Amino acid sequence: AICNVFVCSVWKAAGLFGDNEINCGETSVNDNYRLKIYRDPELRPDVCKYDDPKNPNCQVLGRYNLRLDSQPGKLPRYNYVEMAPHMFEHCPSKGPDYLAPVDC
Repeated sequence: AICNVFVCSVWKAAGLFGDNEINCGETSVNDNYRLKIYRDPELRPDVCKYDDPKNPNCQVLGRYNLRLDSQPGKLPRYNYVEMAPHMFEHCPSKGPDYLAPVDC
């Protein structure tokens, strides 16, 4: 399995999706970012705000910063798709960017 399927499967086993039936094999990397499951940036632990104050995600280690909050000319890249049963099973995406329609 690829990493996004593994992460989705861990979330599923932990109960993050509740009663929603989610097929993790149908998700893409961007789907994991788009799910509205992330904490409000203002609620980040102080260490996150201190180490990387401009990044709304919590990243305290690593050579490169992962910024999911913006992409020039694009809608938000993370935390904006509400969960629903069987979501992403019928959403087209094509590499290398794996972008699905906004309403998908």
